[in-house]
Amino acid sequence: MSEYAEQDKLYTAMHPTRFEILLKIKDDPSYASKLAKEMDFDRRLISFHLSMLERYGLVRGEFGLKNEPEERPVVVKYFSLTKDGGNILSRAISCSRPT
Repeated sequence: MSEYAEQDKLYTAMHPTRFEILLKIKDDPSYASKLAKEMDFDRRLISFHLSMLERYGLVRGEFGLKNEPEERPVVVKYFSLTKDGGNILSRAISCSRPT
């Protein structure tokens, strides 16, 4: 995996949909279909944005089981912020706060 410049990571994170994804997974890892439902977007679109965030090292994906009551366990890819993703999100939030 190649390293991307900080400005490339920032540019990637500041896309409105990607920024919303970063905010949603800030404290609690999630998976594409759950995010799509919460954000009212197509799952494929959310998957695309998650792959971009992962490519630039802002999120990491890890496979795990989704256990819902009354349903069979399903393997999903949970996404969480990386250190870089958390740093960029923190900087963006602090810049957007009025003084």
